[in-house]
Amino acid sequence: VDNYIKSASRATDLVGYGIRCSSSTDGLLITGNKVRRNGGGNEAAFGLSITNTCTNVRRYGNDLVNSGTTGSIDDQSSNPNLSAMDSDGWTDYTPSWGASTTNPAIGNGTITGRYKRIGKTVFYKVVVTMGSTTTFGSGRWSIGLPSTAASADWPCNAIAEDNSDSQRRYGGTGIAGTVNAFGFALSAAGISNGGVGNASGANATSPFTWAVSDVLRVSGFYEEA
Repeated sequence: VDNYIKSASRATDLVGYGIRCSSSTDGLLITGNKVRRNGGGNEAAFGLSITNTCTNVRRYGNDLVNSGTTGSIDDQSSNPNLSAMDSDGWTDYTPSWGASTTNPAIGNGTITGRYKRIGKTVFYKVVVTMGSTTTFGSGRWSIGLPSTAASADWPCNAIAEDNSDSQRRYGGTGIAGTVNAFGFALSAAGISNGGVGNASGANATSPFTWAVSDVLRVSGFYEEA
């Protein structure tokens, strides 16, 4: 309770934790703690780690933003009491980008992802900005999730922005498809101008022919395995 911890795991990178709870702890209360990374060199994997042998954990009011390199909280305990959520922010990840036939390659474009885990629910968002050397592959695209989903039936939302057409936007939706990645379809008509059209799987030429500075945005949530 009420600790300030900074620069944990300085001896070995991604091995230690800011706060670690293990063994067969029962009825543990974790509150009022603040954990931060050092900002360079070896860092803790997680700001707070709780093993699956712990039971009846109560945790709230902890400031764990940017507290671990892998993530802020790794709580594997059974049914923790999270009525007042800890502040752990969002965590960056680098999504994979694949296709059903030949995988695209980001080249000098960018692909960024962020996610937030609350219990067993993971929220995520991905932004893909095409560069001049980006190649778009062939077949329907898919983008990797930040962790393994419990099942392959969780939906996502997608927006494509055509830079050559005044950032005209094409909306769509999709489903995970596998427990590690999701695919999606986009409308054939730009929603920026009120268009409506049949949706098809996103690929090198759908919903338009992709080129430099075009942007793909995807977001969703799922139950983690």
